[in-house]
Amino acid sequence: MSQKEQNLRVLKVLITVLLSVGILSFYFATGSKWGQWIITALVGAGVYFLAEKVIENAGYENQDADLESTKLLDAIQAEIFHNNPSPCLLISVTDFSIKEFNKAASLSIQPVGDQELLHLHDLWADNMEDVPQKWLEKLSKNPQYSSYVCKVRLRQTHGLYLAKLCTLIFVPLPERTKTLGLLRIVAKSILLNEDLLQQESDTRLSITRHASGMAYWELDVVQRTLYFCENVANLLGLDEAFTSPISLDELKQRADVAVFNYVLKAVKMGFRTNPLKTQKMIIDRSGNQHFVYLQAEYFEAEGIVTGNFFDITAIKKLEIKLRQKEHQTNQLVDSIPEGIMVLKKNRVVYLNRAAQKLFELDVAVDRSDMLLADFVSDHDKTLLRDRIRYMLSGKKSSYGFTSFTLRKSDGEYFDAEIAVNLIIYEGEESVQFVIRDLTDVLRVKNALARANYRLSALSSKTLHLIEAERKQIAGELHDDVGQSLTAVLLATKWISRRIEDEKIQSKISDIHQITSQSLDTVRNLSLLLRPAQLDSLGFSPAIKWQMDKLFSIDDIQYEIDDSHFSEIQDKQAEIVGFRVVQESLTNIVKHARAKNVKVSLFSDENVLIIQISDDGVGFDVHAQSDSVGLINMKERVELAGGEFKIFSKPLLGTDIKVEIPLRNSEAGLDSF
Repeated sequence: MSQKEQNLRVLKVLITVLLSVGILSFYFATGSKWGQWIITALVGAGVYFLAEKVIENAGYENQDADLESTKLLDAIQAEIFHNNPSPCLLISVTDFSIKEFNKAASLSIQPVGDQELLHLHDLWADNMEDVPQKWLEKLSKNPQYSSYVCKVRLRQTHGLYLAKLCTLIFVPLPERTKTLGLLRIVAKSILLNEDLLQQESDTRLSITRHASGMAYWELDVVQRTLYFCENVANLLGLDEAFTSPISLDELKQRADVAVFNYVLKAVKMGFRTNPLKTQKMIIDRSGNQHFVYLQAEYFEAEGIVTGNFFDITAIKKLEIKLRQKEHQTNQLVDSIPEGIMVLKKNRVVYLNRAAQKLFELDVAVDRSDMLLADFVSDHDKTLLRDRIRYMLSGKKSSYGFTSFTLRKSDGEYFDAEIAVNLIIYEGEESVQFVIRDLTDVLRVKNALARANYRLSALSSKTLHLIEAERKQIAGELHDDVGQSLTAVLLATKWISRRIEDEKIQSKISDIHQITSQSLDTVRNLSLLLRPAQLDSLGFSPAIKWQMDKLFSIDDIQYEIDDSHFSEIQDKQAEIVGFRVVQESLTNIVKHARAKNVKVSLFSDENVLIIQISDDGVGFDVHAQSDSVGLINMKERVELAGGEFKIFSKPLLGTDIKVEIPLRNSEAGLDSF
């Protein structure tokens, strides 16, 4: 319980005791004993509770006053202290210790050295002469609203802490917290320094003009005398030997006075406008060029011209650079082979040289009235306009190249690709079109397609002729040469039965053996050129015969999966598929060193699919892309309109997959 509450309770007890004593006196004066006691108890209780209420109300009034005071302090602290953009400190006027910083103070105030900022004296360096000691002593005796100008270490925009002229403003807090106050630090301009305010007016005027960036001057037309400030001297490149005022004749010997001669000439001819405003160039004594904006006003009665120069050299140099950049950009854009068109508010505002040539526009033609619709065919206008609206709505910033039909100035149409981009042109949102003429591209593409078609037809015809020739040669080898060799075998057998001479028998036996070997060779050649099984037995048995013939000698395990295959009627696809399988199996025997080989066949009404797989050493497909065998297989399949795929990696085997479309015709090679 607080001391205040204890005092209130003691006061209530004392009041109750006094009232009770009074009632006891009344008790002895009455005659009824019980009545007296009852009255005494009731009155005492009422008086007690009345006193308690009175005292409680007094306590509530004090609490309300404290609450209002607290709210006031909070409001002051929020508005003046925390939300203040200037550095503010909560200080004690008894010992000038710093109780709290606001955000601006914590960011901008730097203590001396590495010490912690705990005391107001820490804001100043030891060597500063303007420490406000007397002002602080005055505040400690009589805390009231007051201010003082001195230097405080503040952080500048470049990050360094420098002593800067400031005004210290002390604001006392309400009476109940009179030992505390707010100290606000306001940075002051150097022009408001109290020492400078005591200087001559001419000096302060010169400082003001220098601070404003103006090169102020006055020209006495009659006396030809020039009065100037420091900025004018800097522009002319004058040293300390030339001071204001100076005659133009004397100044002419060491500086460029052309701009003042221009002003004198303008005075003689009469100012077209008063004040005169124009841009001029000044060359200083070192030969440097300065571009200035000249403003001058002539007072005829006094014969005086007052004026100033505003140095726009940096602006002019930037303007020159921008013009150079613009010229370079225009040259670059004009050198681009693609046409560039810029559209602003549905009107053509720019066409580069390539675009002008593309649309066959005369350079001298006025393009201010040209619309996008003048260059686009009717059936493409809607699509292009929709894209522009979509981009201008902010949903997209560009579209890649898309084919459109465009129109030249003479009405001729041509095919082109257009890329659409949203850009800023001359400060406004615009649409840029990059145009590629496809006329030559399509002409070359069509010519190449026709050449490829003719080459494909020639290659296909050549393969058909080769297969037909192979079939004919195979037939002749089998029918003519094979029959002749068979006749020789029969003749040697007949002779050997009728001659008993052993030497002749030996020669006849040699002839018989050689003839037999030759007959086998002729039969093999005939089968390689055109296997009879392909015509007599069908596609799948012919492949199985080829696998038996090649793999039986090398002890390679092989199988053929034709469970989803049915014989096909397209003889051309049949020959192409067989030759691919034949070449693949031969390569496996020669190079793969495989142990297992599998051929899978699939066919339906539309396609023949063949897959050859082995577990051999494999190879790099890209490194063997120029292999004659692979090229021949690929060309055969592609000429038949099919697709040839090969998958292989070193040590991982090889898979070849062939898809050949089938024609619903029984016409074969003999139809060509």
